[in-house]
Amino acid sequence: MGNPGRRKATAPTASPKRAPKVQDAGVPYVLKGREFTDARKVWERIAPDLIRSNIMAPTDFEAFGRYCVHVADWAELSKTIKREGRTQTVKTTSGDEMVRMHPAVKARELAEKRMIDLEDRFGLNPRYRMAIMRDMNALPSFGGLFDRTDKPDKPDQTAEPAEPVAPTEIDDDDDIIGFGRSAGGTGLPN
Repeated sequence: MGNPGRRKATAPTASPKRAPKVQDAGVPYVLKGREFTDARKVWERIAPDLIRSNIMAPTDFEAFGRYCVHVADWAELSKTIKREGRTQTVKTTSGDEMVRMHPAVKARELAEKRMIDLEDRFGLNPRYRMAIMRDMNALPSFGGLFDRTDKPDKPDQTAEPAEPVAPTEIDDDDDIIGFGRSAGGTGLPN
């Protein structure tokens, strides 16, 4: 609901640290090697937006780095499947040939599951992004970190509480409610 009464929020006891700037989004050490070039590209494409929207803090960089590795692995496994196919022919112990699922298919499924789990945490799908934004809006003001800059023209108009509706009189003794009323609330016939 935000702040419907537009009351001033109490000042926090400890001032929070400033929100990280996009320039502070250094690639985490886990993505520094040559083997993580594709993962760094994912980082460079997505991390600045997450930092700018205050969804990701420096303490989240390693977790998001793992997400970037999973995305890069998923892409590489997808290329392998495209090139080699979803199945492969293998020899059995008896010497016969048998068609089996390519190991890259299972590995890609595992990478995708890990990606989906981390996407939810970082708001990288619409449902969780809206949930994160809703939760951030519900927070009290922390030194202007989450304050709204747009002021509505009119203050919020709250709806008048609805008057309670009186129950209607039922004269029929055949239904359970009428039966209870006719017995004086005892549930027994008169």
